[in-house]
Amino acid sequence: MAMSKVNRRSATARAIASLTAIAFSALVTAAPPVVAAAPTKMKRVGLFVFPKTRAAAGDAQVLQAFMRAELRKLVNVVSVAGQAEPPAAVKTLVLPSIETGYRSLNERNAAAALDAFEKAYRDVTQYKGAVDKRLLARVMKGLGCAQVMNGLPEGSDTLDTALNVWPNQQMQDYGWTLDLRTAFNELVNRRAQLAPGSIEVDTDPPGAAVRIDGELKGFSPVEVRDLTAGKHWIETALDGYRWSAMFVEVPAGDSAIHSVELEPAPNRGAFEAALRSLDRGIGRGQVGAMADLARATSADAIVALEVAATSGGYALSGYVRDGGKLERISTTVAQDGSIADNLRRFLANALGVQTAADDSELPLDGPPQTTIFTEGDIIIDPNDPIFAEKKKKEEDPVTSEWWFWALVGGVTAGLVVGGIALFGSQDEGSGPAGNLVIDVNNLP
Repeated sequence: MAMSKVNRRSATARAIASLTAIAFSALVTAAPPVVAAAPTKMKRVGLFVFPKTRAAAGDAQVLQAFMRAELRKLVNVVSVAGQAEPPAAVKTLVLPSIETGYRSLNERNAAAALDAFEKAYRDVTQYKGAVDKRLLARVMKGLGCAQVMNGLPEGSDTLDTALNVWPNQQMQDYGWTLDLRTAFNELVNRRAQLAPGSIEVDTDPPGAAVRIDGELKGFSPVEVRDLTAGKHWIETALDGYRWSAMFVEVPAGDSAIHSVELEPAPNRGAFEAALRSLDRGIGRGQVGAMADLARATSADAIVALEVAATSGGYALSGYVRDGGKLERISTTVAQDGSIADNLRRFLANALGVQTAADDSELPLDGPPQTTIFTEGDIIIDPNDPIFAEKKKKEEDPVTSEWWFWALVGGVTAGLVVGGIALFGSQDEGSGPAGNLVIDVNNLP
């Protein structure tokens, strides 16, 4: 008998909560990355998980979304499905603008930083595919900083959005200017006074994976509570339909509704036919539909797996089709702190690629190294323009100034007189001994 809608949603919620908690704990106990030969080009990989039994339907849905996120953490891999993803990875489009923007911030070139981050923002928000959480946070932080440095009033709201995406930020991460540090501290104090809000996400058709600020929250329709007030990045993804993502305002102490009418992907018919055929045949080893899925998704490789719940974990078995090569793969993973790393290793080994280092706990970009006095919240940056002095021309070294030689002469005379007074007595060895070296070659 089919699982009831309520029970299935409950099982799905439990699976999501379990995997989310496990994935968080895995950040602390992550194992070393897989070492393998790096591919020479980006590999487009489609991953699909089917339930072995009706009871495993919720597990298959959650694991598919979870493993696709892990797939994106592999080196030179692009995760594709039935959503007509863009041919170019978002990092390829956005990273040059991000690097230019932060370099401009370090050079205190606010106008150039604003131009670079506005371009990065347009590229990210118009991208029709998954956007890495850290990448999104880097864009929003940089854009907010550039807006504040240019005196734009929207800068504070943009920084607020950056904190929603990446909450673990500190005041010293905004040490480019005093105005930025002040804006950050005022923002933190204001956020602390706001009540959390909630949002209900609904899609037509239902069943889309819902991610908020890069984290899987469930499948539509779903209500997500205890969100910090302000704008959040809401992504909805359903195989056979185009990816949808946008910033949505969550009111303080209130609830918002976000409804999305998903747009069918151009290849939806061929994709869904291949997916149904593979679902029926994978348990019997009839996987010819993997080639059809590869064509429908423009994938270089397809990973198709069946899942069954085990005592304290999951058993996964299936096939990987990489080009024209078909290989059977299987693994068993426990629901513990190593599940994310084990699944990532499993996929990396199956595809012959490397796993990337986990950057989810690293701080975002910050200013050049500064001296920080935390007691009074004072930051002294030796590179700040306030300390800048007018440099002398190379043709006017300090040794050309009259006062330099007067100073050297005075010091030398003083040392001679002092030496006579100190060493002129009969008591040998009673005075200090040493050498005085004045290197004029290294003076400015």
